[in-house]
Amino acid sequence: MSTYLRTLWPLLLLLPYTFLSWRFIAGLRTLPGLTGNSDPLAWRRHVRRRTLAALCGGLAWLVLVFAGNGSFGRIMRVTEKMYDAELVMAIDVSHSMLAVEKGTTRRERALSFARAAAAGSPGVRLSLVAFRGAATTLCPSTWDRTAFEDALAWAVPEAAGMPGTDIATAIEESVLRHLVDGRGSGTARVVVVLSDGNDTGENARQAVERAGASGARIIFVGIGDKEPALALYPDGKPVLDADGQPVRLAVAADALNILARVADGSYSHIDDPGTLALVAGAARDAAGSTGAARTVRLRSGAVPELSLLALLLFACATILSAPYAAPREKRR
Repeated sequence: MSTYLRTLWPLLLLLPYTFLSWRFIAGLRTLPGLTGNSDPLAWRRHVRRRTLAALCGGLAWLVLVFAGNGSFGRIMRVTEKMYDAELVMAIDVSHSMLAVEKGTTRRERALSFARAAAAGSPGVRLSLVAFRGAATTLCPSTWDRTAFEDALAWAVPEAAGMPGTDIATAIEESVLRHLVDGRGSGTARVVVVLSDGNDTGENARQAVERAGASGARIIFVGIGDKEPALALYPDGKPVLDADGQPVRLAVAADALNILARVADGSYSHIDDPGTLALVAGAARDAAGSTGAARTVRLRSGAVPELSLLALLLFACATILSAPYAAPREKRR
């Protein structure tokens, strides 16, 4: 279940609320004579008023839930000045990246590409993130190329903890946790995600969309052949599925391409001769943007407006829920 859907679970409370309200209103319709001098017309007005109160209460809860999950808002464009530039290499270290192709593992090809990209990007800071089911920073932002090179040796499956491949965690670690009010805090950031694209997470689209909107340049580099290869544990044993069969995975190029489009970024396969130049060009552009200003897209929520609307609806529900008052008899 996606994060967005998980925020909607409070709506399930409307089911018992609706049932109990219906039972209550149905009971009122059958009790027109609660008072000795009850006026049938006045009682019908009372039932309609309580029905409207129940409706207002349900709508108030609905509005409050959507206010809390950020469903409604508007896109604003704001300008921020660039003070720094950074190239983040996010390397997939899942077991499928240990598959052997062309005499070497996908992971080793990713490390070689990261070294070449770092060497070809002298004008930016470097940082390194390793990920699979979780993500961790192996090298914080630094100008020290030797420190970056040393950190590459630690890009192994054990470094990222949980099994699987969750691209959203890589984007969170590389970009989103550095944002200030949805912006890149003055850093022109290029993130290169090196992966075979076999994502087992649920929130990659939302994460890359937020990262792209913040101004970060996201480049997905696909690693692996079109023919499925055997996923391996670090000891060389094959990974088995729930049925005990060896897991074989090919590069999920289409999935990575979709994520690149969502992020307004780029996708290229590691075997494409122009991939390294693509990364170097993006890093060069980031370095050249320092001292300049750029425009980023921010999503502004409507929490205050929706909360006020929910409060008004609750107030209406309270007022309309006033107890029945029999009409006074006219004096003669």
